Amino acid sequence: MYVKYAIKNCNYKCEVTTDQKKYLSAGAVLFLLPNPKLMPIARHPNQLYVFLNGESPINSWKIPESMNEEFFNITMTFRLDSDIPCPYGGLRRINNSTASNKIWRWKQAKYNFKLKVVRMVKQKTKSVLQFVSNCNASSGRDLYTKELAQYISVSLYGSCGEKICFGHCEKLAVAKHRFYLAFENSICKDYVTEKAFYRLDQLLVPIVLKGSLYKNILPENSYIAADDFDSPKDLAKYFKWTKKYTKTSFIATPTSSIFISGFCKLCEILHRGVKKSTTVNIKSWWFEKGQCEKFYVQRLLNRKKRSKF
Repeated sequence: MYVKYAIKNCNYKCEVTTDQKKYLSAGAVLFLLPNPKLMPIARHPNQLYVFLNGESPINSWKIPESMNEEFFNITMTFRLDSDIPCPYGGLRRINNSTASNKIWRWKQAKYNFKLKVVRMVKQKTKSVLQFVSNCNASSGRDLYTKELAQYISVSLYGSCGEKICFGHCEKLAVAKHRFYLAFENSICKDYVTEKAFYRLDQLLVPIVLKGSLYKNILPENSYIAADDFDSPKDLAKYFKWTKKYTKTSFIATPTSSIFISGFCKLCEILHRGVKKSTTVNIKSWWFEKGQCEKFYVQRLLNRKKRSKF
């Protein structure tokens, strides 16, 4: 349903279907979590086979034996060197031509935007929040959270936390906290967590593990990187400092259009008849060159570097 909605907003018209009877007439076939039993028997010579993936290589499906190493024509992932980059989201700069209704607004704001934000911030009386359902992630994020909690209160919800919290419970928790631990489940090339984007919309400052991954995606000073600090203890001191002082402010336009435009880009490629006869060795490009770092947090906790404060 989401993809069909995304295609609706494209400049070019395309049909998205899961009807396998239309397989041979399709201009492109997207593969996400492929089932070997559903693999196509025949392939039209002009079809594009698209490698679609939003998970890191560490958490990705393994290539079935029925897929040879040069099965795909096009890559469509969060990696910036994909044929069609599709990160979870992003922010873009506004200018004088930006329509006022496209600037970041909270729908419930019935009066001055700035006053609404100030009021929402004043209601935040707690420091750090985290929702985690994937315990023991390869990045080692649980270790960092555990040590951070020794120096500052961390409200931890989900399968790995104090209790399951959805709906109204989650809404209340978000309204009460200032920071959100948007720690990545794995540290891989260009892989950023979707939580960093949608928590910003809830006036929560995202805390990420590796800041360099967000350099070209989020504005400077819109997030905090754990690896900018000597230790979780130093990060906790920074949280306490920001309770008394305002560090910065910015206006931005939140959008999922980067992800949506990925599907639009594919639609455009099909309409323009762009030929891509070359194939991609996914085993090499995705798994071997994904540049994933194991035991990242363990190294982060053991290292020493100059702190910001």
